[in-house]
Amino acid sequence: MKRSHIIIGAAVLLVFIFAYLQYGEYRKRQAIKLAQTVTVSASSVIQKDVTVHLRTIGNVVAYTSVNVQSLVDGQVMQIGFKEGAMVKQGQLLFVIDPRPNQVQLQQALANLQRDKAQLWNNQVILERDAKLVKMKYVSQSDYDQAKANLDAQEGAVKSDEAAIANAQLQLSYSYISSPITGRAGSYGVDLGNIVKSAAGTVLTTINQINPIYVSFSVPQQYYYMLQKQNEQNQPINVTAQIEKDSKTEMGVVTFFDNNVNTSTATIQLKATFTNADLALWPGQFVEIELPTAKFQQALVVPTDAIQMGQKGAYVYVIKSDSTVSFRSVVVGPKVEEGTIITRGLQKDEKVVTAGQLQLNDGTPVRVATNVANKPDLEDE
Repeated sequence: MKRSHIIIGAAVLLVFIFAYLQYGEYRKRQAIKLAQTVTVSASSVIQKDVTVHLRTIGNVVAYTSVNVQSLVDGQVMQIGFKEGAMVKQGQLLFVIDPRPNQVQLQQALANLQRDKAQLWNNQVILERDAKLVKMKYVSQSDYDQAKANLDAQEGAVKSDEAAIANAQLQLSYSYISSPITGRAGSYGVDLGNIVKSAAGTVLTTINQINPIYVSFSVPQQYYYMLQKQNEQNQPINVTAQIEKDSKTEMGVVTFFDNNVNTSTATIQLKATFTNADLALWPGQFVEIELPTAKFQQALVVPTDAIQMGQKGAYVYVIKSDSTVSFRSVVVGPKVEEGTIITRGLQKDEKVVTAGQLQLNDGTPVRVATNVANKPDLEDE
C-alpha cells in the first residue's frame, strides 16, 4: 500500500516536472516571438469609383497680343494712354505728326479740281467738234484728237482720285488706335521722338487678358483619352492654381496641337479661362490639373504601402494570424486617395504602410494604434 502511494507520488511529480518544463519552453518561445514581432502601420484596401487627375505646369499666354507700330514716318505729337492701363478697341493711342500728310491731301484735292476743270473743257470741245465734223468745218483728225484729249483727261481725274484716297489713307496712319481691348504695356517711344516706319519700332504692346490662355503639355499617352472626350463634345475642364493656397481658376481645353513634340513625347494644349478677376497674368507659371480617366470600383491603397523590388512592385499583406505575406502587385495611376492597384489585392485586405524594411514573408507584426494623424490605421 505504501509502495503504490510512492509510485503514484513519483508519477505526479514527473508530470508536474514535465509540465513545468513545457511551460518554460512555451514562455521561451513566446518571448522569442514577442522579440521578433515588428510594430507597423497598416491600412485597409478600399474599393471605390475614382477619377485620375493629371498635374502639370502651364504658362499663361495672352489671348491676343498686338505689337503697335507706325506705318508712317514722323514725330510723336500725342500719346493717349497711360503705361499699363486698360485700353479699349478704337481708343487713340498715338498721333504721329499729321501735317505732311495733310499737305499731300490738300495738293491731291487741288490737282483733282484742276483736272476736273480741264475735263469739262475737253467735253465742251468734243461736243462742238462732233457737230462741226458733220458739216466738214472740222477735220476728222481734229475730232479724233479732241476725243483722245477727253479720254486722257478722264484718266487724269481718276489718277487724282486715287491720289486723294492714298493721301487720306496716309493721313489716317498718323492716328494710331488700339486694334483690341486689353492691357497696354510700356511706352516704346516718348513724346517728341521721331519714328521711322522702316525701323519697325514697337510703340507699345496690347495684351488681351480677358479671356486668357494657359498653354501646357501632357504626355502623349494621355492624348487618346483627351481627344476622344473632345470629339464627343464633352468639355475638358481644367483648373489652374498660381500658388498652393491661392484661389483655383476654372477653364476649358480649347486647343490641341497638330503634332507630338518628338524631343519630349508630349503634346501641347491650351485652355481658355474667363479671368474675370484678372488673377492670371501673361508670363505666369501655374499648376494645371485636368481629369484624364475614370475607374469604376478601383482598388486603392495608400501610396506608402507600395514597395519596389527587383521583380517590380509589392506590398506586405497582414494575415489573420498577425503575420505578413509578401504580395506582388500591378500598380495603376496615382489618385488623391492613394494609388490604384489593378492586380494582386482584394477589397478590405490590410496592407503595411510603414515599417516594411524590418519585414520578411511570415514576420509577426503588431499594428500601431497611437500614430498621430493616421485615423485610417487599425489595430490588428
